[in-house]
Amino acid sequence: MINLGYFKPLSYVIRRFKHYRPYGWEVFSFGCWLIEKYGSDKYIELYKGIISNRSLSVFKEVYEATLNDLEREWLDFLKKNYSFTESFTRNTILILAVRRPVIIYDDSFANLKGVAIKVHEVLKKVAERNFEIKPWKYNITLLPYSLIKDRLPSIFREHDAVIVSLSNSTLFKESSKFSRNNYLMPCKEGFTFMDKCYVSENDTVFLVGSSKYGKLLGFFIGNSVYSMEKDLPILLTYSYGSGGCHINSTFFIIFPIAEHVEIKRKETINIVEVIFIVLLNRSLLLCF
Repeated sequence: MINLGYFKPLSYVIRRFKHYRPYGWEVFSFGCWLIEKYGSDKYIELYKGIISNRSLSVFKEVYEATLNDLEREWLDFLKKNYSFTESFTRNTILILAVRRPVIIYDDSFANLKGVAIKVHEVLKKVAERNFEIKPWKYNITLLPYSLIKDRLPSIFREHDAVIVSLSNSTLFKESSKFSRNNYLMPCKEGFTFMDKCYVSENDTVFLVGSSKYGKLLGFFIGNSVYSMEKDLPILLTYSYGSGGCHINSTFFIIFPIAEHVEIKRKETINIVEVIFIVLLNRSLLLCF
Protein backbone atom coordinates (compact mmCIF):
# COMPACT_ATOMS: atom_id res chain seq x y z
CA MET A 1 0.00 0.00 0.00
CA ILE A 2 2.91 2.33 0.73
CA ASN A 3 4.51 1.75 -2.66
CA LEU A 4 1.14 2.27 -4.34
CA GLY A 5 0.78 5.67 -2.67
CA TYR A 6 -2.03 4.81 -0.22
CA PHE A 7 -0.60 5.48 3.21
CA LYS A 8 -1.13 7.95 6.02
CA PRO A 9 0.98 8.41 9.17
CA LEU A 10 -0.16 6.25 12.05
CA SER A 11 -0.64 9.31 14.25
CA TYR A 12 -3.38 10.43 11.84
CA VAL A 13 -5.03 7.03 11.50
CA ILE A 14 -5.01 5.91 15.13
CA ARG A 15 -6.68 9.09 16.37
CA ARG A 16 -9.65 8.37 14.08
CA PHE A 17 -9.75 4.60 14.32
CA LYS A 18 -12.12 4.39 17.27
CA HIS A 19 -14.90 6.23 15.43
CA TYR A 20 -14.47 5.00 11.84
CA ARG A 21 -11.95 2.86 10.05
CA PRO A 22 -10.49 4.23 6.84
CA TYR A 23 -6.90 3.03 6.47
CA GLY A 24 -7.72 0.31 8.97
CA TRP A 25 -5.24 -2.09 7.36
CA GLU A 26 -2.43 0.09 8.75
CA VAL A 27 -3.70 -0.28 12.32
CA PHE A 28 -4.18 -4.03 11.95
CA SER A 29 -0.73 -4.56 10.41
CA PHE A 30 0.98 -2.35 12.99
CA GLY A 31 -0.85 -4.07 15.83
CA CYS A 32 0.17 -7.53 14.62
CA TRP A 33 3.78 -6.39 14.38
CA LEU A 34 3.70 -4.97 17.92
CA ILE A 35 2.32 -8.23 19.30
CA GLU A 36 4.84 -10.35 17.40
CA LYS A 37 7.79 -8.22 18.49
CA TYR A 38 6.86 -7.16 22.03
CA GLY A 39 4.19 -9.64 23.11
CA SER A 40 0.48 -9.50 23.81
CA ASP A 41 0.72 -8.23 27.41
CA LYS A 42 2.24 -4.93 26.35
CA TYR A 43 -0.29 -4.62 23.54
CA ILE A 44 -3.19 -5.06 25.96
CA GLU A 45 -1.64 -2.40 28.20
CA LEU A 46 -1.33 -0.09 25.19
CA TYR A 47 -4.92 -0.70 24.15
CA LYS A 48 -6.26 0.10 27.60
CA GLY A 49 -4.17 3.26 27.71
CA ILE A 50 -5.42 4.52 24.36
CA ILE A 51 -9.04 3.78 25.22
CA SER A 52 -8.82 5.55 28.57
CA ASN A 53 -7.06 8.79 27.59
CA ARG A 54 -6.69 8.80 23.77
CA SER A 55 -3.16 10.22 24.14
CA LEU A 56 -0.45 8.87 21.84
CA SER A 57 2.07 9.37 24.63
CA VAL A 58 0.98 5.97 25.90
CA PHE A 59 3.30 4.39 23.30
CA LYS A 60 6.29 5.93 25.08
CA GLU A 61 4.99 4.76 28.42
CA VAL A 62 4.46 1.16 27.31
CA TYR A 63 7.26 0.58 24.77
CA GLU A 64 9.77 3.24 25.84
CA ALA A 65 9.68 4.51 22.26
CA THR A 66 7.53 7.14 20.56
CA LEU A 67 4.89 6.22 18.00
CA ASN A 68 7.06 7.79 15.28
CA ASP A 69 10.02 5.62 16.29
CA LEU A 70 7.88 2.48 16.33
CA GLU A 71 6.34 3.41 12.99
CA ARG A 72 9.77 3.70 11.35
CA GLU A 73 10.77 0.32 12.76
CA TRP A 74 7.53 -1.26 11.54
CA LEU A 75 7.93 0.20 8.04
CA ASP A 76 11.52 -1.05 7.84
CA PHE A 77 10.25 -4.51 8.81
CA LEU A 78 7.60 -4.43 6.07
CA LYS A 79 10.07 -3.24 3.44
CA LYS A 80 12.57 -5.94 4.35
CA ASN A 81 10.12 -8.84 4.52
CA TYR A 82 7.13 -8.02 2.32
CA SER A 83 8.15 -5.69 -0.50
CA PHE A 84 7.58 -8.52 -3.01
CA THR A 85 3.84 -8.51 -2.25
CA GLU A 86 3.14 -5.22 -4.04
CA SER A 87 1.74 -7.03 -7.09
CA PHE A 88 -0.69 -8.89 -4.81
CA THR A 89 -1.88 -5.70 -3.12
CA ARG A 90 -2.39 -3.92 -6.43
CA ASN A 91 -4.77 -6.44 -7.93
CA THR A 92 -7.47 -6.11 -5.28
CA ILE A 93 -11.00 -4.78 -5.03
CA LEU A 94 -9.66 -2.18 -2.61
CA ILE A 95 -7.28 -0.60 -5.13
CA LEU A 96 -9.73 -1.02 -8.00
CA ALA A 97 -12.32 0.94 -6.02
CA VAL A 98 -10.08 3.87 -5.13
CA ARG A 99 -8.88 4.20 -8.74
CA ARG A 100 -12.43 4.69 -9.99
CA PRO A 101 -12.42 2.47 -13.09
CA VAL A 102 -14.69 2.90 -16.06
CA ILE A 103 -17.35 0.19 -16.16
CA ILE A 104 -18.12 -1.31 -19.56
CA TYR A 105 -21.30 -3.35 -19.75
CA ASP A 106 -22.82 -5.35 -22.60
CA ASP A 107 -26.00 -3.47 -23.45
CA SER A 108 -27.17 -6.22 -25.82
CA PHE A 109 -28.40 -8.10 -22.72
CA ALA A 110 -31.34 -6.78 -20.72
CA ASN A 111 -30.68 -5.67 -17.13
CA LEU A 112 -26.87 -5.67 -17.38
CA LYS A 113 -26.87 -1.90 -17.06
CA GLY A 114 -28.55 -2.39 -13.69
CA VAL A 115 -25.80 -4.83 -12.70
CA ALA A 116 -23.16 -2.29 -13.78
CA ILE A 117 -24.81 0.36 -11.60
CA LYS A 118 -24.69 -2.04 -8.65
CA VAL A 119 -20.98 -2.64 -9.27
CA HIS A 120 -20.49 1.13 -9.15
CA GLU A 121 -22.38 1.37 -5.85
CA VAL A 122 -20.37 -1.41 -4.22
CA LEU A 123 -17.04 0.07 -5.32
CA LYS A 124 -18.14 3.48 -4.02
CA LYS A 125 -18.87 2.01 -0.60
CA VAL A 126 -15.47 0.26 -0.53
CA ALA A 127 -13.69 3.52 -1.37
CA GLU A 128 -15.68 5.49 1.19
CA ARG A 129 -15.12 2.93 3.94
CA ASN A 130 -11.39 2.52 3.39
CA PHE A 131 -10.10 5.80 1.99
CA GLU A 132 -12.24 8.63 3.42
CA ILE A 133 -13.61 9.36 -0.05
CA LYS A 134 -16.91 11.22 0.19
CA PRO A 135 -19.73 9.52 -1.76
CA TRP A 136 -20.72 12.71 -3.58
CA LYS A 137 -17.17 13.01 -4.90
CA TYR A 138 -17.05 9.45 -6.20
CA ASN A 139 -17.96 9.25 -9.87
CA ILE A 140 -17.48 6.34 -12.24
CA THR A 141 -18.25 6.37 -15.94
CA LEU A 142 -20.56 3.62 -17.26
CA LEU A 143 -20.04 2.79 -20.93
CA PRO A 144 -22.35 0.61 -23.07
CA TYR A 145 -20.32 -1.72 -25.26
CA SER A 146 -22.27 -0.87 -28.42
CA LEU A 147 -20.95 2.70 -28.30
CA ILE A 148 -17.28 1.99 -27.60
CA LYS A 149 -16.54 -1.44 -29.11
CA ASP A 150 -14.14 0.07 -31.64
CA ARG A 151 -12.27 1.93 -28.88
CA LEU A 152 -11.52 -0.92 -26.47
CA PRO A 153 -7.72 -0.79 -26.98
CA SER A 154 -7.52 2.94 -26.31
CA ILE A 155 -9.82 2.67 -23.27
CA PHE A 156 -7.73 -0.13 -21.74
CA ARG A 157 -4.56 1.80 -22.51
CA GLU A 158 -5.76 4.95 -20.78
CA HIS A 159 -8.07 3.72 -18.00
CA ASP A 160 -8.54 1.10 -15.33
CA ALA A 161 -11.71 -0.78 -16.26
CA VAL A 162 -14.30 -3.33 -15.18
CA ILE A 163 -16.10 -5.54 -17.68
CA VAL A 164 -19.69 -6.52 -16.79
CA SER A 165 -20.96 -9.18 -19.16
CA LEU A 166 -22.41 -12.62 -19.63
CA SER A 167 -19.95 -15.35 -20.50
CA ASN A 168 -21.32 -15.92 -24.03
CA SER A 169 -20.87 -12.29 -25.11
CA THR A 170 -18.64 -10.68 -27.69
CA LEU A 171 -17.57 -8.16 -25.06
CA PHE A 172 -16.12 -10.86 -22.81
CA LYS A 173 -14.41 -12.57 -25.73
CA GLU A 174 -12.84 -9.36 -27.04
CA SER A 175 -11.87 -7.80 -23.71
CA SER A 176 -10.27 -10.99 -22.40
CA LYS A 177 -7.71 -10.66 -25.20
CA PHE A 178 -6.33 -7.62 -23.39
CA SER A 179 -5.88 -9.39 -20.05
CA ARG A 180 -2.30 -9.92 -18.93
CA ASN A 181 -3.10 -13.38 -17.53
CA ASN A 182 -5.30 -16.26 -18.58
CA TYR A 183 -6.97 -17.15 -15.29
CA LEU A 184 -10.38 -16.17 -16.66
CA MET A 185 -11.30 -16.82 -20.28
CA PRO A 186 -14.37 -17.73 -22.37
CA CYS A 187 -15.15 -21.36 -23.03
CA LYS A 188 -17.71 -22.95 -25.32
CA GLU A 189 -20.71 -22.85 -22.98
CA GLY A 190 -19.56 -20.64 -20.09
CA PHE A 191 -16.33 -19.26 -18.65
CA THR A 192 -13.02 -20.91 -17.85
CA PHE A 193 -11.54 -20.13 -14.45
CA MET A 194 -8.17 -21.67 -13.54
CA ASP A 195 -8.31 -24.03 -16.53
CA LYS A 196 -11.79 -25.43 -15.85
CA CYS A 197 -14.96 -24.52 -17.76
CA TYR A 198 -18.03 -23.64 -15.67
CA VAL A 199 -21.36 -23.80 -17.48
CA SER A 200 -24.05 -23.75 -14.78
CA GLU A 201 -26.38 -20.75 -14.95
CA ASN A 202 -25.56 -20.20 -11.26
CA ASP A 203 -21.81 -19.81 -11.82
CA THR A 204 -20.35 -16.29 -11.49
CA VAL A 205 -16.92 -14.75 -10.95
CA PHE A 206 -15.52 -11.31 -10.15
CA LEU A 207 -11.77 -11.04 -10.71
CA VAL A 208 -9.35 -8.11 -10.60
CA GLY A 209 -6.19 -8.39 -12.69
CA SER A 210 -4.17 -6.28 -15.09
CA SER A 211 -4.42 -5.41 -18.74
CA LYS A 212 -1.56 -5.78 -21.17
CA TYR A 213 -1.10 -2.02 -20.86
CA GLY A 214 -0.49 -2.19 -17.11
CA LYS A 215 -3.83 -0.78 -16.00
CA LEU A 216 -6.20 -2.64 -13.69
CA LEU A 217 -8.72 -4.76 -15.55
CA GLY A 218 -11.57 -6.38 -13.65
CA PHE A 219 -14.17 -8.85 -14.92
CA PHE A 220 -17.62 -9.56 -13.53
CA ILE A 221 -18.80 -12.54 -15.57
CA GLY A 222 -21.71 -14.89 -15.13
CA ASN A 223 -23.81 -17.39 -17.04
CA SER A 224 -27.07 -15.59 -16.21
CA VAL A 225 -28.02 -12.03 -15.30
CA TYR A 226 -30.09 -13.28 -12.38
CA SER A 227 -27.10 -14.97 -10.75
CA MET A 228 -24.92 -11.91 -11.32
CA GLU A 229 -27.47 -9.65 -9.60
CA LYS A 230 -27.82 -12.05 -6.69
CA ASP A 231 -24.13 -12.85 -6.17
CA LEU A 232 -22.50 -9.43 -6.54
CA PRO A 233 -22.66 -8.28 -2.87
CA ILE A 234 -21.16 -11.58 -1.69
CA LEU A 235 -18.43 -11.72 -4.33
CA LEU A 236 -17.17 -8.27 -3.32
CA THR A 237 -17.46 -8.78 0.44
CA TYR A 238 -13.71 -9.17 1.02
CA SER A 239 -12.20 -5.98 -0.38
CA TYR A 240 -8.62 -7.07 0.34
CA GLY A 241 -9.05 -9.94 -2.11
CA SER A 242 -9.00 -10.03 -5.89
CA GLY A 243 -12.68 -10.92 -6.01
CA GLY A 244 -14.83 -13.95 -5.51
CA CYS A 245 -16.51 -16.75 -7.37
CA HIS A 246 -19.67 -18.82 -7.04
CA ILE A 247 -19.01 -22.18 -8.63
CA ASN A 248 -20.42 -25.62 -7.96
CA SER A 249 -22.94 -24.02 -5.58
CA THR A 250 -20.14 -22.78 -3.30
CA PHE A 251 -18.83 -19.26 -2.72
CA PHE A 252 -15.08 -18.71 -2.70
CA ILE A 253 -12.86 -15.74 -1.91
CA ILE A 254 -10.12 -15.19 -4.47
CA PHE A 255 -6.93 -14.02 -2.80
CA PRO A 256 -4.72 -11.61 -4.75
CA ILE A 257 -3.11 -13.23 -7.78
CA ALA A 258 0.41 -12.31 -8.86
CA GLU A 259 1.12 -11.43 -12.46
CA HIS A 260 3.36 -14.41 -13.17
CA VAL A 261 2.64 -17.65 -11.34
CA GLU A 262 2.99 -21.34 -11.98
CA ILE A 263 0.10 -23.68 -11.23
CA LYS A 264 1.71 -26.23 -8.93
CA ARG A 265 -1.01 -28.74 -8.18
CA LYS A 266 -4.71 -29.16 -7.61
CA GLU A 267 -6.26 -31.45 -5.09
CA THR A 268 -9.59 -31.92 -3.37
CA ILE A 269 -9.76 -31.82 0.42
CA ASN A 270 -13.09 -32.48 2.17
CA ILE A 271 -15.04 -31.64 -0.99
CA VAL A 272 -13.49 -28.13 -1.09
CA GLU A 273 -11.20 -27.56 -4.05
CA VAL A 274 -7.89 -26.03 -2.99
CA ILE A 275 -5.64 -24.48 -5.61
CA PHE A 276 -2.01 -23.80 -4.78
CA ILE A 277 0.07 -21.37 -6.80
CA VAL A 278 3.76 -20.72 -6.36
CA LEU A 279 5.52 -17.36 -6.27
CA LEU A 280 9.10 -16.91 -5.10
CA ASN A 281 9.07 -20.39 -3.54
CA ARG A 282 6.05 -19.51 -1.38
CA SER A 283 2.64 -21.18 -1.59
CA LEU A 284 -0.40 -18.93 -1.76
CA LEU A 285 -3.86 -20.32 -1.02
CA LEU A 286 -6.08 -19.00 -3.77
CA CYS A 287 -9.54 -20.31 -2.86
CA PHE A 288 -10.94 -21.98 0.20
